[in-house]
Amino acid sequence: MLMTNIPEVSSRLFTYCVNTKNFVAEASDLRDFRVVRLYDDAIDVGFYLVSENTGKKVLFTQEADEYHDGELIAYHFSSLSNQNPENLRDLNITVFND
Repeated sequence: MLMTNIPEVSSRLFTYCVNTKNFVAEASDLRDFRVVRLYDDAIDVGFYLVSENTGKKVLFTQEADEYHDGELIAYHFSSLSNQNPENLRDLNITVFND
């Protein structure tokens, strides 16, 4: 079952790349950005992205951490969750660790 304490982050804090369907931001620009466990029966973590234009929420799940020379450089999230409408399941978020 989906948890109820999932953080919400506004899309206005991200740059959207239309060609790649990827939202991009630096972690320091996201203020109190955090991810939480999404389901009571799984270890998936993530957050809601809230559209600045429509107010609709899309659930993003953390898919991978990216490292270079042992240093964390980015977190990668996807909207593949069945909680989202099918037409919104191909979006991605990259949060750079600055």
